Amino acid sequence: MTEGAKKSTPSLSAVDWVEAALRVLAEEGLESVHVTKIAARLSVTKGSFYWHFRDRRALLDAMFERWANDRTAEMVAVATQGIDDPRTRIETLGRLAREVAPVDRAMRMWATKDEAAARAVQQADRQAFAHVVEAVKALGFDEPSAKLRARILLLMAVGGYSIDPTLGRESGERGIKSELALILGR
Repeated sequence: MTEGAKKSTPSLSAVDWVEAALRVLAEEGLESVHVTKIAARLSVTKGSFYWHFRDRRALLDAMFERWANDRTAEMVAVATQGIDDPRTRIETLGRLAREVAPVDRAMRMWATKDEAAARAVQQADRQAFAHVVEAVKALGFDEPSAKLRARILLLMAVGGYSIDPTLGRESGERGIKSELALILGR
């Protein structure tokens, strides 16, 4: 590199901006999701933002889309790819849900104030629910029973970060497996 030449940095994609915005949302709340803050986190100028989005509202819409469609589809793909056992698929989806819980919680809080966020959360929930219903049915439960169990599992996933996670249960994976055994049978 010649003297005075700047080291080249790879261009950011719209997904990079959206992922950074989702992290800000999870860590600091919706009021902190601003172009300046995200640009600083990404170590770029605000001008980079405008290559991908016309304004903050376009970023917010992209966040909904990423959360409701891409993220959920990615989680389901990871939970199903190469995993034949339905119980293991459910456990894997639950583990992945725990990993994204901070963003999920933030999206659900946002959904209480914004119709578009509420639609995104509903869409993500429907996709996750459909996958869990199919996995529970594969364990031998009929449709109504599978839907009830899937609903309970999703309520557990969302409620799991709303209450003290140690309340009345063994800690860690052992506690989670005990809960699954209760809901899905041994």
